[in-house]
Amino acid sequence: MERCITRFDITTYRPAYFQFVQFTLVIAITISSLFLSTVLARASGDEEARHRDTSTVFITEFMASYNEIRDSATLLDEDGEAHDWVELHNAGTSAVDLSGWRLTDRLSDRNRWVFPEGMMIDGGEYLVVFASGKDRRDSTGVLHTNFSLKREGESLALIDAAGTIVSDHGLPYPTQYTGVSYAYAEDENSATGYSELAHYAVRPTPGYPNGSALG
Repeated sequence: MERCITRFDITTYRPAYFQFVQFTLVIAITISSLFLSTVLARASGDEEARHRDTSTVFITEFMASYNEIRDSATLLDEDGEAHDWVELHNAGTSAVDLSGWRLTDRLSDRNRWVFPEGMMIDGGEYLVVFASGKDRRDSTGVLHTNFSLKREGESLALIDAAGTIVSDHGLPYPTQYTGVSYAYAEDENSATGYSELAHYAVRPTPGYPNGSALG
């Protein structure tokens, strides 16, 4: 009787343990990648948090639904027109150079609107930027962003020259009401000098202190 020898191609035959080893390697690489991504994201978040802690310039008030019926409280621009606006406050004692800083209503676009070169905000100073869509960036004149704010709610952020968010309403702010601003109350016990949560202000104070009580 002749002996029959079965031949096989090793390139097409993969024993179960080869498949197991391959599967294990894939899982290990995937877990390592996820761990590295988490570490890098956390490091980036920690760095951004440090920038927030050291920044003295904040978005302290904004209006996303201006009153078209003008009265003595309506803020008008240099053209005599009313628009949405954003107020910044330098809560520190030293001047801050805002050259290259940005304002955005899209956290995915950190270059939405850039402050002009030579734009300074002194210690304790308030700066109002109209969110009118007129896009005016004269450091010696009135500032206008290239976007307006949505009354239905969206993101709003102040970003420094390094691209780090230093002040924001990262979650979409709530629905805004005509003639009512959204502001942080002053809080002397806070490290920033302001409360952690913003509130509606029926008496907006663009360019001036918000006070300790809003409503």
